[in-house]
Amino acid sequence: MSVNAADWCRNLSDRLHALVGRVRNVGIPDKARAIKKLFAEVDRDIETFRRKMDLSCPQRCGHCCENARVETTELDMLPMAMRLVRLGEAERLYEAADRLEFEGRCVLYHPDEGHTGRGRCGCYELRPLVCRMFAFSGNPDKHGQNRLVVCGVLRDRVPDTVRRACAQVESGAVRPPLMADYILKAAMPDPEMAREQLPINLAFKRAVDRVWLYRKFHS
Repeated sequence: MSVNAADWCRNLSDRLHALVGRVRNVGIPDKARAIKKLFAEVDRDIETFRRKMDLSCPQRCGHCCENARVETTELDMLPMAMRLVRLGEAERLYEAADRLEFEGRCVLYHPDEGHTGRGRCGCYELRPLVCRMFAFSGNPDKHGQNRLVVCGVLRDRVPDTVRRACAQVESGAVRPPLMADYILKAAMPDPEMAREQLPINLAFKRAVDRVWLYRKFHS
């Protein structure tokens, strides 16, 4: 193969790679908007259920956020990635996640210094589905019976309230928002991006990478 032919092949390969990037990232803002719309629906359903059951998170509680094994999807992190890239904050957080090899506790979590289990989310409005639904949603057991998923903090602090809520859910008197239902809805904008549950920092990385690629070809 001549040098010119080799150069031509490399050029073609680069062009094809760029084309694939464009095709895969078509509609990224639309997908982010669809997920944000779902988040609003989830929030309404959670709030209705929470009030009915008289359950709420303790103020500034961050116990669940300190879990180093939280998983979500790239698609769920897309709205957050879009905002952080637009605000110029994504690179700093990306580097922080990279230092953790995209594992461990979510880099968006800001713990209160000297107070274990207390803190706040750095992008609370656009937190992923798992963060919205944890402690206020249910899932069916192997017999198809709905069970309330409640965190240990609430079980310790308001045990009687939790027992009443669990009993109402298990009796069928109250139907909680079901995580499985919303996972299916969340996959609809892009099943491929929602296919895999990932460590939250890795999901953040992939979402930011996709937004950067989109902006590269649509700036």
